[in-house]
Amino acid sequence: MSWFVYVVRVKPPANRNAVMKALAEHGIPSRPSVISPHSPSTLLRRTVRLQARRLPRDEALGDVSLSVISLPFSGVMSEEQVEHVCGAVKEAVVHSHK
Repeated sequence: MSWFVYVVRVKPPANRNAVMKALAEHGIPSRPSVISPHSPSTLLRRTVRLQARRLPRDEALGDVSLSVISLPFSGVMSEEQVEHVCGAVKEAVVHSHK
């Protein structure tokens, strides 16, 4: 299995964009994550020409995507680097809704 992204959900009252900004200030890249696969804008929808239909679980994930970010990770990250990212995420979440 190959993982290419580590996704974290930032639950309200924390603010995803504020968390991402704080992480950037710590030198930690992040970006919005999770797009509903059947959304009209996705490559999947355009290439296989999926028929319009309701997919309630997938649509619920699409709503969640407004609070989800992708974090950096690597099999060669040191324990200190992992702790730095985790600590920065925790601090950013706590301060994002003050």
